[in-house]
Amino acid sequence: MSSGTAVATTRIWRGVGSFLLPNLADPSTHEGPPMGARVWRRVLVGLHASFGILAALAVLTILTNAQSEPWCRPAALAAIGAIVLAYTVAGRVGLTAARVSRRGRALIVAYLVVLVAGVGVLARTEPDTLFIFFIVYAQVWSLVDRTVAGTFWSLMLVAASIVGMALRPAPDRPDLVSLISNQAVGVAFALLMGIWVHSLFDRSREQARLIEKLESARAEVAALERERGAQAERERMARDVHDTLAQGYTSILMLARTAVAQLGADPAAARERLELVEEVASENLAQARALVAAQSPVELDGTSLRDALTQLAGRFTRETGIEVDIRFSPEPAGDGTAGPAGLRPAEELMLLRAAQEALTNARRHASPTRVSLTLATARPGEATLRVVDDGVGFAVGAETGSGLVGLRRRMEEAGGELLVTSAPGAGTQLVARVVRGR
Repeated sequence: MSSGTAVATTRIWRGVGSFLLPNLADPSTHEGPPMGARVWRRVLVGLHASFGILAALAVLTILTNAQSEPWCRPAALAAIGAIVLAYTVAGRVGLTAARVSRRGRALIVAYLVVLVAGVGVLARTEPDTLFIFFIVYAQVWSLVDRTVAGTFWSLMLVAASIVGMALRPAPDRPDLVSLISNQAVGVAFALLMGIWVHSLFDRSREQARLIEKLESARAEVAALERERGAQAERERMARDVHDTLAQGYTSILMLARTAVAQLGADPAAARERLELVEEVASENLAQARALVAAQSPVELDGTSLRDALTQLAGRFTRETGIEVDIRFSPEPAGDGTAGPAGLRPAEELMLLRAAQEALTNARRHASPTRVSLTLATARPGEATLRVVDDGVGFAVGAETGSGLVGLRRRMEEAGGELLVTSAPGAGTQLVARVVRGR
């Protein structure tokens, strides 16, 4: 390969490199995405198209040049044909497969052997076709996956071309020193360019692997987020069902048992209990419809928190016969429908749920004789609900139900706090506090 050919090859490499690898031409200033499947397809198209064009030009050169020996033309055409056929098989395996199998590696080695032998034959029979060095160097560095292997096969190609031209007839044989020097320039350029391109390919493959891992991690995170969202929704629904439907069904069950016990001795009292069963069942039905429709709970739909607490205390008294001492501080002014100043609907709902949980636990477990309920709103955006009973009490921390645990979690999520004070035989005090800005 002459020095002029080397210069021309350098220009061609730069042009092809800027076309095929526009995003990788300057790695130091690269800010775009790493080379992916789309850019790699462009590289493959460029390699295949360049090889096809140069092979066709080589055939045209062989057919148009005069041959000093009659067997040279058929031998040169056979060499080109063998190279094209071997590339058709091995190129598909080595360039398109994400991971080359052992059989694929054997095919690549076989192609490189055919390539070296074919270049040697062309150098002996038709040296003017050695412009195919432009593409065969690129093929070598694209097919092998290690720098040592690329260097070895590049040197083998140069050695084959030198040997081939050294075997030409004396009149056509170039000077050995100039031949080696010219070929040394070409192979040095090819090695430098090949190592550079190979490093880009290695970096691109590594980036592709990292992107694949990143996409896999993103998919896992998205799946976990969906699962966490579904779990949070299940927990929310469980809390809503416990705070509404479960408490209502507990009241219905207790009222029904009381009515059955009073049915023979006091029919009038049994009738009253059954009427309460109907009322609580109607409220539960409304609660169920509200939950299904994802609406606000019905206790605060069009009523204030004070009204909802008053209704809740009244129902507790009718179900258990225990009076609830209910107080508001400060007392409501005007028509009494205004809620605590500055509280959001969600915060009012938390306080109502706390009162429901306290009264339900008192009815089911405490057997109290007195219950007091106080709602204090000292400053705008702050409210404290306190429910106290004189029942049997319990050891705080030993409760096994989900009501207080779920209520405490919901209060914390809403920026409030829930404190429960109790001891066996000493009654129970539940304090729910909402403070804006916590």
